[in-house]
Amino acid sequence: MSTRSARRINVVLDVNVFLDYIGREDGRILLPTADNLPSSSPAADTLALAFDDRYALFVSPHILRNINRVMHANGQSEQTRRKFIEFIVETCELTGGAIVDPVVRDHAIGDHEDNHILALAKDPSVDADVIVSSDHHLIDLGPAWNGRLMIRPRQFTSHMMRSGGQQSAATPAPMEHVSSASQTEARPKARPAQRPQKPTDRFPELRDVQVDRAGLGQNGDPKTHDTPEL
Repeated sequence: MSTRSARRINVVLDVNVFLDYIGREDGRILLPTADNLPSSSPAADTLALAFDDRYALFVSPHILRNINRVMHANGQSEQTRRKFIEFIVETCELTGGAIVDPVVRDHAIGDHEDNHILALAKDPSVDADVIVSSDHHLIDLGPAWNGRLMIRPRQFTSHMMRSGGQQSAATPAPMEHVSSASQTEARPKARPAQRPQKPTDRFPELRDVQVDRAGLGQNGDPKTHDTPEL
């Protein structure tokens, strides 16, 4: 039985979302706060929601290598590149996501690099609800591909803000004081039980989608590529 309704949504961000955000040569990683969205940068807003623990972020080693490669080609220093990669890894850990190295197969789309994004989203340990991208090759597969919403950063941020999201796990619960004869201690207030929010509660586009998750093998053979390490 699926446990998808009992957790937050799992999200894969395309490489272009990370690269659209990190344009600062000095390596500063500045994100708008969740209370100040939307900002002028949809990519920054998307990452800000992850940093605020609104969804589980998943990346692959291939995504991290491509981010490093493009930043290097754009003249950004090794320190800046490494700092940004570390930020992404820490955000995955914060949100309950992970770095996953999937088996990549050819899905016969215009940009072969997009096969890596699709493979990550379909990996059983990820099982992404949403793929966020600015790449028309991926967006044109949507609005839902194999039961996964394909959406641009601005639309994704708008959806998440409109739905109200989940309480950030990083935000402490309100405290109440319990007095006794010897001491006063602080403990979290009990929160009322809430129904777990399904992905379709936030993304109505997925409600009537026929989900096909029979496996990666139906669309081609595995492709392997040698990519320089960080």
